[in-house]
Amino acid sequence: MSRAALWVGGTFVIVMMLLTVTDVTLRYVFNAPIIGARDYNSLALLIVVTFSVAYSARTGGQVAVEIFDNAFPPTVDFALRMLMHIAGAVMLVNLIYHLIIAGTEATLLGESTQELGINFEPFYYILALGMAFYVLILLAEIVEFVVVRRSGASGETQSL
Repeated sequence: MSRAALWVGGTFVIVMMLLTVTDVTLRYVFNAPIIGARDYNSLALLIVVTFSVAYSARTGGQVAVEIFDNAFPPTVDFALRMLMHIAGAVMLVNLIYHLIIAGTEATLLGESTQELGINFEPFYYILALGMAFYVLILLAEIVEFVVVRRSGASGETQSL
């Protein structure tokens, strides 16, 4: 799952790079920029960031406060990790719900990009999908914590 998110995000980074280079070249060499290049790039950036969140979460690329890592016994550490993952999943499910509502309202309210008028509705759904990937990763890590704990791995609940 996280590898799929990496490929989606990476593909759109390449698309953004090619679009920007082409737009700048056409603008300065032929005085004919690509109309709507900013709209395309901003929407592509949204996709990159959306799918990078899930990948970053799985690979440990997000900022983490580790002040209390060794301050608690393994049982308390396990409970806190579980609580954080469950709370994160609940908050993300709430976010997904509101992104879906915003997506359904986007067309009704006429929300679109400035230059090309691209409707924002599908992009709200893409954001919701990216956050759903993140929820699945959190749930998989909860299962992983429980499996590691049951296997008796000396209380260590770090990601495999």
